[in-house]
Amino acid sequence: MLTHDMFRETPVSLGNMNKVFCSQWLSDRQVVFGTKCNKLMVYDVRSRSLDAIPTLRPRAPWPGAEHQTGIHALQINPSRTLLATGARNSCELAIYSLPTLDPVCVGEAHKDWILDVCWLDDEFVVSGSRDSRLALWRAPPAAPLTPPHHDYVAPLAVRECRAGQKIRALTFNQRWREIAALTLNGYIHVFNAETFRQTLSRKLPSCQDLVCLATQESGMYAIGCKSYTLLLDCRTLQSIKKITSRYNGCGIRSASFRGDMLTIGTGLVQKYFRLQQQSKPDKPEDFVCYSDSDSEEETPAQQHRILSTSYNFVDYVRSREIQAPEVSYLKY
Repeated sequence: MLTHDMFRETPVSLGNMNKVFCSQWLSDRQVVFGTKCNKLMVYDVRSRSLDAIPTLRPRAPWPGAEHQTGIHALQINPSRTLLATGARNSCELAIYSLPTLDPVCVGEAHKDWILDVCWLDDEFVVSGSRDSRLALWRAPPAAPLTPPHHDYVAPLAVRECRAGQKIRALTFNQRWREIAALTLNGYIHVFNAETFRQTLSRKLPSCQDLVCLATQESGMYAIGCKSYTLLLDCRTLQSIKKITSRYNGCGIRSASFRGDMLTIGTGLVQKYFRLQQQSKPDKPEDFVCYSDSDSEEETPAQQHRILSTSYNFVDYVRSREIQAPEVSYLKY
């Protein structure tokens, strides 16, 4: 597409800013992005202007520059009224209101950097961290304090990612109501979005430098690693296809689906587009299913039975209007 001038590249000078880690379109003319040097910026593609958005301060005393490692994730909720990203302390979650980008709250739970976030709907957002834990948050309905002041919130629930070490990427599969998490020790994990419990884990085949994870509505995961993009069937986590990078070892840095179109970005500033077709999965590999009681492994058939009778945690929170401290009894 670049070769035939279907897309035209326009470089943007960012001065002394260090690496753009994440970005999202705010509108047809504005892009918000986070950098390695912990800056949250908005770029206007028409006026070519850059505006800095103040990062949200922690409540506790400043722990030091080692906790300011960049803004690694940035996601907008489905109704485009809230933006979730990293705070000034990279271990904390920050939520802003849109389109004004006024501060709403800071979420405190993680002990290490937040590397990804994903919205389940307009209220609930999940964060994944290098501390190998997922946290479920409920965003306040509106900014409670006059800007630039903001509130501090605790998570509704926190889950340890069993068999996983350092959560690198998250995605929400709306059709199957599940959260997929990618960890740096080469595993993909599945959590039931309605009960917020881990149900499945699988060791990926010889994947190195795992960076990104995307989901297709029809039921497919795309995982970007050092030399290729791996496609998985979301029902079984079996490999469907391996898309080898044109340049070996360049690293897949981003992946996203738009219908049947998969977009892949690499570490060599290359972008590829691939039209997906139906394929048969490769030979099944070992995976682990977890029961709702978290005390034993289950077969896929048994696990289907367990998930079909699981209690809806998110709906329970909505119906009872429970605050974070009141659900601290929820355990594995």
